[in-house]
Amino acid sequence: MNQVWQDVRYAVRMLAKSPVFTSIAVLTLALGIGGNTAIFSVVNSVLLKPLPYGDPDRLVILSEKSRQFPEMSVSYPNYEDWKAQTKSFEQLSVFRTDALNLTGTSAPEHLQAKQVSAGFLALLGVHPVLGREFLPEEDHSGAPPVVMIGYGLWKSKFGGDRQIVGKSIVLSDMSYTVVGVLPEHFWFYTPPDVMTPAGNTTALWRTSREMRSGTFVVARLRPVVAHRPADDRPRYRRGGFSSDAPAARRARSHRHIACRRSPGRTPYIYDRG
Repeated sequence: MNQVWQDVRYAVRMLAKSPVFTSIAVLTLALGIGGNTAIFSVVNSVLLKPLPYGDPDRLVILSEKSRQFPEMSVSYPNYEDWKAQTKSFEQLSVFRTDALNLTGTSAPEHLQAKQVSAGFLALLGVHPVLGREFLPEEDHSGAPPVVMIGYGLWKSKFGGDRQIVGKSIVLSDMSYTVVGVLPEHFWFYTPPDVMTPAGNTTALWRTSREMRSGTFVVARLRPVVAHRPADDRPRYRRGGFSSDAPAARRARSHRHIACRRSPGRTPYIYDRG
């Protein structure tokens, strides 16, 4: 032990005699350790850490493609056809990014919003901490406006009020009834401040088959499809959807891509012509 302390004291004296060298060495070590930590954090969150959803290996993202664009968003009418005709998926839901302004509180606030279909949280295997998610009858044009609020917004703007469900808040000059509070740390690409039903809108993208406007679809594969070996999975024409619908109502060729998976698992990618 004495020899160790002698070596430590000698090293300290040598470093003190060369402050420039010591500073460069310490800075190099700090940058190296910081860089490694940052890289591991990214690898851990992207590759190692499982998705915070139920049975995430069965979750996939659906999008459309054309000759000009290998991947693009989905028209809402096509999504409705897919949902009605699917054979490969248990559930489908649309999601799209939106922005709303919260007023009527201490100070107006610009919020990150997501528009989603009824059943979106159930598809992911996620449960609100308060209240419920959207019902099918709330996910169509003309339904009373409802909203789920994010955990952070609930805490910061509403003081964690456990009686918030059933109360009204004003978003972009429209009154919404709060039906649920999202779990803490919930995210889907980004953590939303609020979520509203995608179908309850009069916007043109809701009815136009030619407009996509940033709408995508998340789906849950049926177990018999999800658990097949990669080489044994069928290459579905139109993704396993019925081909007896009129051509004008069938989705154009599209692809679906698996969400991030744990290491060692091959992502499912189905391309169809």
